[in-house]
Amino acid sequence: MINPVNPGNKDIKSLSTMSLPELFDLRDRLFMDKLQNSDTMKDSAQLAKIFRNDPFMAGEGILKTYTEKDTQTYGTAQPEGTTGQLVKFGIGRTINFTFVDYGNATTLTGKARHFNKYRDFLNTIDIPMMLQNRRVLDGTHLMTFAFDASYVNIDAVTVDLTVIDGLSLINGSHTTAQTGETFTNIITGNPAFSKAGLLVAETVLRNNTLDGYGSLGSVSPNVIVTSTDPTQLYNVQQITMSTTEVGQDNSMVINALRKYQHIALSKLDTDAKGARVAAKSDMWFLGDTNLIEAVYSQAIAISNGAPVEDKLKGYAGLHDVTFPSFGAWVYKFITPMGIVGSNPA
Repeated sequence: MINPVNPGNKDIKSLSTMSLPELFDLRDRLFMDKLQNSDTMKDSAQLAKIFRNDPFMAGEGILKTYTEKDTQTYGTAQPEGTTGQLVKFGIGRTINFTFVDYGNATTLTGKARHFNKYRDFLNTIDIPMMLQNRRVLDGTHLMTFAFDASYVNIDAVTVDLTVIDGLSLINGSHTTAQTGETFTNIITGNPAFSKAGLLVAETVLRNNTLDGYGSLGSVSPNVIVTSTDPTQLYNVQQITMSTTEVGQDNSMVINALRKYQHIALSKLDTDAKGARVAAKSDMWFLGDTNLIEAVYSQAIAISNGAPVEDKLKGYAGLHDVTFPSFGAWVYKFITPMGIVGSNPA
């Protein structure tokens, strides 16, 4: 399924003496610093532990295509006087997707430039950071809505979240490519995070990691993904970072669950617009990053474009100038392998 293309920026605001007269009067005005999202860079680093980098290269087209390939796991008997059986090799399903273009801009009129009181305000507009915030929101929401086949994003565009078998990332009816066997990656009972829930998750992952022919594969879960809800953070850290078994007095006993890396995403429990949704705060995932097939595919890096003068518009010899920023990317889970999830809400 091909992801829809962003419809574009519909509400560009010009910095002009007419649209924003308060910037150009003779009063001293205090410009409040915008509340910055300090979690953006941290979340970007956390997402990079889940999604491997697979960029779109210039001149190589705008579609990414992934196709399943499988071989049998076990050898077969060869009766006396016969030749060995040819091994099974199967081409499975294919998934296609493309990137989304993003861009914002600010236009400064010639009259605004002439009266030169816009600079403090203009300095507060960091469009590249807005795009970085959006990129984190996009990547995180693939997990926020992992139990859904699609969601409507902040631009009111429907985003396809299905993986290669046509189902949502976390689903109880996934199928193998060659045999059609079903398997689940829902943590049984959708428990809240706890030691017991973690052991259930390990069991589900162990029993449902299959190749295309339905044979069990090796799995070594190494990451736990949660929101940054304080209770959730405490529960995970209490179990995975303590030096002893929880509730045990012997300080010389090493906790067997310290093998996990905790990935905490600040936007995991949000809606499409980035507003907090308490019902999603207890959602969590267990994964093996060696098996997870998920990609971050960038076509254009986030950057500022060259300012563009409109020579047909201006004031006192100064032209209107537009300052653009842009980027293009997509996050995508390819298969449901290597990850299980729980949605206790």
